[in-house]
Amino acid sequence: MKLGEDGEFRAQYIIGRDGKNPIVVRNNTTWAINDAIKGQTSLFKYHYGRNQFGFTGTNSNQGEFVYKSSEQGVTK
Repeated sequence: MKLGEDGEFRAQYIIGRDGKNPIVVRNNTTWAINDAIKGQTSLFKYHYGRNQFGFTGTNSNQGEFVYKSSEQGVTK
C-alpha cells in the first residue's frame, strides 16, 4: 500500500499449521475487527517533513472495519 509520496507498507500473511491458510484472530476485544488476518511487515516506512521512520518484521492485521468520525460526520 502506498501512502502517497509519504510512505509505503507491505506485509505477508503468517500461514497457519495447515501450511495453506493464514492465521486469523477472531472476537478480539482490542481491535474493532471481527476477524483479523495476521501478517508480518516486509516494509513499513513513513516520512513527513522531519518526521520519518522505517521498520520491518512488525505485526500487521488485516480485516474489515467501519470508521466513523463524529467531528466530521464521515463514515468510510
